[in-house]
Amino acid sequence: MSGATVDSPASGGGTGGGGSNKALIIVVLIFNVLIAAGLGYQVLMGQAKGAAGQIKAGEEHGKPALTKFGPLIEVGSLVANLSGPLSGHYAKVFMHLEASDEKMKTRIEEALVPIRSEALLYLNGLDIKDASGQAQIRTMSEALKTRLNALIGPNTIRRVYFSEFVVQ
Repeated sequence: MSGATVDSPASGGGTGGGGSNKALIIVVLIFNVLIAAGLGYQVLMGQAKGAAGQIKAGEEHGKPALTKFGPLIEVGSLVANLSGPLSGHYAKVFMHLEASDEKMKTRIEEALVPIRSEALLYLNGLDIKDASGQAQIRTMSEALKTRLNALIGPNTIRRVYFSEFVVQ
């Protein structure tokens, strides 16, 4: 047995394929790094395009893109009976208005009593199905904004917010 050689995996010889396994691991590692880099690039470019698209969308409609909130005015809590046949239901909301600018904030503050009255009239005319659900609350917010702007002047109120909304 003195002339026989024994191949071991540590020496790199034999049929273990140690060299080909290392090459395969390196190729898979490089492939994974390239995929991760490509996905990272796509995410970053997608966010940049999305932000640019939002700015363009605002500018296309002739309105400046909204970059911040305007001054907020607390209207307070309002409770109104809901209409409908034999309705014993009511809505309680806590409302804030966002003014377009500081000058309009003053106009809103001066008209808080007529604003509260108009909001109560609107809420009192709602049926329970009109005051339940996320889509209906968004519709109510837009409808109130339209009614209140008609009352105190166009483009005075930018948004109507409900910080509390309960229907019973």
